[in-house]
Amino acid sequence: MSSLAQHPAAWSRTDVPEGLGLGALLPEPDGYRLEAGEVVVEGDERFLTRFTVLTDLAWATREARVEVVSARGTESVTLTAHGGNWTDGQGRPRPELRGCLDVDVAATPLTNTLPIRAWA
Repeated sequence: MSSLAQHPAAWSRTDVPEGLGLGALLPEPDGYRLEAGEVVVEGDERFLTRFTVLTDLAWATREARVEVVSARGTESVTLTAHGGNWTDGQGRPRPELRGCLDVDVAATPLTNTLPIRAWA
């Protein structure tokens, strides 16, 4: 398998008039890191989405960070997994996420890799 670090994935959004993304899957000593960004133009709205997902060697999500930059400013969220329990960037529990195994960043097809790899 060729490394996406050497050959990043690029995609075009089909659900918006203009959208282009680029991402990579990067192996790390204790798991994997998915890095991607996307630029979208829809009507008068323009924004940049950037995300990082960290997994363990079994592809279980450990952390997800998402940032959106738009005319309204920058918004970000960080979620960390602890054995089926999740906390936000300030360490506060997120009980509504209890039992969730991974994340799906809608802006990218790259996170679809997580459930596929976890069960492979």
